[in-house]
Amino acid sequence: MANMCPNWSYVSNHSEDESGRVIVIWKAPLTVVTLHKSRQSVTCMVNWLGFTSFYYTAVYASYLSEERADLWVDLLNIQDRRINDSTPRIIGGDFNETIHPCEHSDPT
Repeated sequence: MANMCPNWSYVSNHSEDESGRVIVIWKAPLTVVTLHKSRQSVTCMVNWLGFTSFYYTAVYASYLSEERADLWVDLLNIQDRRINDSTPRIIGGDFNETIHPCEHSDPT
C-alpha cells in the first residue's frame, strides 16, 4: 500500500478476513482511530482539526444472507456500546443487497 499511496495511512480487515474485504485510506491532516473490525466492516473515529469528529463504518457485506446477518448484529452491538453518544455516524459501502436474483453475478 505504501508504494501505491505514499504518505497515506490505511486500515484493513485482513486480520479478520483473509481476502481483506475492507480498506479505509486517509491522509493527514485527518486522524483515524480504529474502533472495531469484523469480516464485513471496519469502524473508526475520524478526526479533522477544527471540524466535528465522527464515527465511520466502511462495509463490504457478504453476498450470503446468513453471513450478512452477522454484519447487522455487529452494527447493532457497535451502536449499543455508544447509545448515549451524540457523535455523528456515517455507514457506507456495499451491502450486497439485490432486489432481483438476476442482479447477482451468480443468480443460482
